[in-house]
Amino acid sequence: MNKTLIIFFSHKGETYFPTGYQMLDKGNAQIIAETAQNILGKNNTEIREIKTVHEYPQEYGYCCEMAEREQELNIFPALQDYIDDIANYQKIVLVFPCWYGTMPRAVFSLLKKHDLTNKDIYPICTHEGSGMGSSERDLKETCPSANIHPGLAIRGHLANTCEQDLRTYLTKNK
Repeated sequence: MNKTLIIFFSHKGETYFPTGYQMLDKGNAQIIAETAQNILGKNNTEIREIKTVHEYPQEYGYCCEMAEREQELNIFPALQDYIDDIANYQKIVLVFPCWYGTMPRAVFSLLKKHDLTNKDIYPICTHEGSGMGSSERDLKETCPSANIHPGLAIRGHLANTCEQDLRTYLTKNK
């Protein structure tokens, strides 16, 4: 299959913006993943969401506490779906928020379940100041046989206006 798989993990609900907290019906990473699909073309891409069995709290503070606890205790949350057909894709665009300096543990849960040998992975993260954090390094450690390409960090509050940066990143990495 020559299609690209876009996988995203996103948190909707209360989130931090430089101007204060805001409620989102759709998380920033989801907005970016959908924009990426529009750029690459719906005929050329499949899009899948990483969903945990137990949802993260919508309240920002409680969500942060849960994410921090998972990281400190090395917990990998169970997922609703582990995307069984991931082997059918060569190119994977992975979109996620940067939580505590890296990918959310739910993203690790998915990646650890699959052999991603020789897959091309293009990480894109949302953040409000941490950039990619250690996500690229952690991806390389988690998927040592995959081709991890340089990532793109997008400030979450710019998710609705990042189309040109996203287009440049995705088209240079065709």
